[in-house]
Amino acid sequence: MSQPRTSDVVIIGASLVGASCAIALHQLGLRVAIIDAKPMDFGISPASALPLDSRIYALSSANIAWLSRLNVWKNYDQSRAQAIEKMQIWSDTGNEIQLDAFKANALNLGTIIESNQLLSALYQTLDTLDIQRLTAKVDSIDYTADAAIVQGDFAALQTKLVIAADGAESWVRKNANIHVTLHDYAQQGVVANFKTTQPHNNIARQWFKGGSVLALLPLPNQAVSMVWSTNNQHADYLLSLTATELASEIICASENTLGDLQLLTAAKSYPLQTQQADRLVADRLILIGDAAHTIHPLAGQGVNLGFRDVIALVNTFKAAPKYIDTLRTLQHFARARQPDILAMRSLTHGLHKLFASDSTLTKKSRNLGFAWLQKQEPLKHKLMQLMLNN
Repeated sequence: MSQPRTSDVVIIGASLVGASCAIALHQLGLRVAIIDAKPMDFGISPASALPLDSRIYALSSANIAWLSRLNVWKNYDQSRAQAIEKMQIWSDTGNEIQLDAFKANALNLGTIIESNQLLSALYQTLDTLDIQRLTAKVDSIDYTADAAIVQGDFAALQTKLVIAADGAESWVRKNANIHVTLHDYAQQGVVANFKTTQPHNNIARQWFKGGSVLALLPLPNQAVSMVWSTNNQHADYLLSLTATELASEIICASENTLGDLQLLTAAKSYPLQTQQADRLVADRLILIGDAAHTIHPLAGQGVNLGFRDVIALVNTFKAAPKYIDTLRTLQHFARARQPDILAMRSLTHGLHKLFASDSTLTKKSRNLGFAWLQKQEPLKHKLMQLMLNN
């Protein structure tokens, strides 16, 4: 029987967080293997030929700088990226908060990118590196005192450490008997892209309407990405509409802010949940990204949080390069990540509860809060700095 191939790290899951992790750990000089059931190639060249993706993210400036250091951002088609220069947020009584990058001495408040475009950029970088890439399904992982053995429909891999980046339904996490604490909001995020007749002026707009949140986020070429977080019944109603009917609903809900809308990508939805793994590490195992935590998309911080997992992991390994597989090192990573994860989960969950409440007192308080915050320029400046640096 042949001996298993060896690596320092095996990453299972090659989405945005997993692929970036492979590149970052390779830069540290580690031998890296990455496995995903889906091919790490869109089969379309150039990337600009990829269809417009309705799954978008608002990347922070800090994470774009990090992707640049990974030699990834240069592969992203810049004609498919849209900087946010301002944000406008309305409460359910019309009170408004405005955030302006210029007032924070910044070029922008973040950049809207398409998921498939960023994944293509990551895969282009992977193509240039000596990283084992396997398109396969993992069947078993055996954790021993000396190594982890990863097996499936490929030659077995022996590794010091397994990194689970295989999403919210992580097989690796379940296989390790790590449980999650789950909160289901009984909501869906309905997403679609629209062409607008009025310019968006690089402004991200968001309307809080009771327990519902509508966002129109700027895209290149006078288009916007619609993200409507709403209860299941309303989401199903939105998905049942024709393109013209859906556009009319958005125009009405957004008070005709951007004029007439033309649907560019069919509406789709995904369930809204917050989920936290009971622990981020075990012997020879680390969870990152959605395998470790998911949050409500109110602040658009899910992928930024996952990228910060990878950055923290790199910093942890830099501090103990000879001990990346010891439980003490892994626990150091887990402790380092807890404050950020807890703060972001508390923020998004708290905002959801605040705006979902029908209490008369809560409604009055939150709308007074909107009016108060709009006048607090130093506090708004600090909020913008947080957005830029996380």
